Amino acid sequence: VVTLYLSGFASSSLYGVLPTLPAYGVMSLVTVAAGLVAVRSDALLIALLGLVGGYTTPVLLRSSAANLPLLYGYMLLLSLGVLGVARRRQWHLMNYLAFAFTYALFFLSLARYQSARDFWIVFGFLTAFFVIHSVIAYAHNIAAGRRSNVLEVIYLCANALLYSTTAYFLIRDAHGRPWPALLALGLAAFYVAH
Repeated sequence: VVTLYLSGFASSSLYGVLPTLPAYGVMSLVTVAAGLVAVRSDALLIALLGLVGGYTTPVLLRSSAANLPLLYGYMLLLSLGVLGVARRRQWHLMNYLAFAFTYALFFLSLARYQSARDFWIVFGFLTAFFVIHSVIAYAHNIAAGRRSNVLEVIYLCANALLYSTTAYFLIRDAHGRPWPALLALGLAAFYVAH
């Protein structure tokens, strides 16, 4: 898995054999293959290698041009992949690392954020990451009929805290007050449905 990631990186960034987008595709296929092999063979280490490789792909293949929809779309697919694995396997470490990597990449991407142009893209994907990670926290428990533990509740609370704080400042900076109040109402409706 590591050799395949390094080959994809070298073919694009070091030698220029592949353009950036096909290199993303190659490295994404490696991530999918690692996830499938990990679930099939019940191997957490392979899942972690695929997870780290998947989340470092945008960092390794970054370009000078900002393409937030491509980055966030890729991160959304990674999060959905983690959700699929989490439904089958109770690998807390993988879930927590995916959470940390998702928000770390998101916050790093805000350096290229322009509120007038990118607000709805950034806010929409942030909301999608929040919903997916809210489901990841208990997906396996519902499928297996188990109760949540303290770490899973902390994960849910950390996800809510990061999302609500970030979304509040995004809305306030882009549209001013009283629009952040709609965020509170939306979160209340989400948690009632939860």
